[in-house]
Amino acid sequence: MHPPHVEHATSSTRAGLIFFKSLFGAGILALPSAMNTVGFKLSIIIYFIVSVGCIITCYALLRAKEIVEERVVPKLQINTYEDLVEAVVNKSAAKAVRYMIVALDLCFCCGFIIAVNENLMNVFENRGLENWHIGVGLLPVLILLNSCQFLHKLWIVAFVGLITYFGGVIGTSMWYVSTNWVPNDEFLRAWDLGDIPKFSGCAVYALEGILCVLPVQRTMKNQNEAIKVIVYLSLPAYAIVTMSYALVAAAGGLAVNVETGKSCDIVTECFKEGSMTDVLRVALAGALVATHPITLYGAIEMLEFMLMEEEEVKKAEKAEKEMLLFEYKIGGKQTPRPRYALRAAMVTITVVFGCSLKSFTTFSNIVGGIGLTFVGFVVPAHLFWKTHEKFGLVLSWYSKFLCCLCYIFGLFNALYSGVISNF
Repeated sequence: MHPPHVEHATSSTRAGLIFFKSLFGAGILALPSAMNTVGFKLSIIIYFIVSVGCIITCYALLRAKEIVEERVVPKLQINTYEDLVEAVVNKSAAKAVRYMIVALDLCFCCGFIIAVNENLMNVFENRGLENWHIGVGLLPVLILLNSCQFLHKLWIVAFVGLITYFGGVIGTSMWYVSTNWVPNDEFLRAWDLGDIPKFSGCAVYALEGILCVLPVQRTMKNQNEAIKVIVYLSLPAYAIVTMSYALVAAAGGLAVNVETGKSCDIVTECFKEGSMTDVLRVALAGALVATHPITLYGAIEMLEFMLMEEEEVKKAEKAEKEMLLFEYKIGGKQTPRPRYALRAAMVTITVVFGCSLKSFTTFSNIVGGIGLTFVGFVVPAHLFWKTHEKFGLVLSWYSKFLCCLCYIFGLFNALYSGVISNF
């Protein structure tokens, strides 16, 4: 297990800001179009269910971590998702979860690149610009941003990105809807149960923040406030803001392009062409670029810890000593050294794949449906239940009921939203 990071801790307010901003990814751009497929009333119900599920699973993850740290002797310090899985289940399960999380973080960042490309291509489409041109321009910027060693240093980037999202994206979109209102009567009347799988996958993609929970908690001076800051404040606030935004956008004509009659892959494709729209698209691209390093941080940290463990094992074997992976002393090294080549390679992967993919809505539905619901709903519920069993704690009937609902929803969403609705 990994020791706590105390030297570079940040305040609860800044940690909440980082988590809140990390949720504002590319997922909300496809929400108006996804909501349009099921209708106004049904989209509220589904989005509310997914929001509550995300809140429950984030709480379950943090509470399971607390139980392990309180009851294991000698005391374990849990800093990553894989640490918790290893402590509660076993090392093999932890390794599987580790690579799933790395893959999902990479997928999220690929989604950012897809959305950045779609917006900038619309701005510069008459100038012969291609996807790979944008990728070449983004690569050095993203490598520089991802070279930051500690997440607490990214709070300024998170703040700038958050202002850009609220002022440049959500604010401008609401202004656009209010001044160019095109009533979407079909959306207000629709109740299409058949398209629930497509919408639920996009909703999970837009809402789920489980991968950022433990990395953000690890940066906090007072980690006991994580449940209050993340579960009770940041996540509900994000759910309310994004649902309100998407509903207004879908009802006001930002789900279907009025001129072409086609569904918009992302919301900015529904805007009338003009200088204001170009400014909005560039602002959105900047906000997504700012979110990229925050999202990728968890995967980077996980791999760097893994490489540090391997180095410690090799040192122990070489010295023919007892195999103790970590021997930390007060004031000693408490975090892995940054692997800049690894970080550059991970950024390059996201840029290459992001520039190769076309439809963000389909991409978000597959990722949200197949991988994210398993890691975000099934695994946290199982860890919470397993932790109580492991330490002989009584699990109430309603906690068991909620865990079962998380199992059912996770498996249903993975099967229908991720697989059947796309393949």
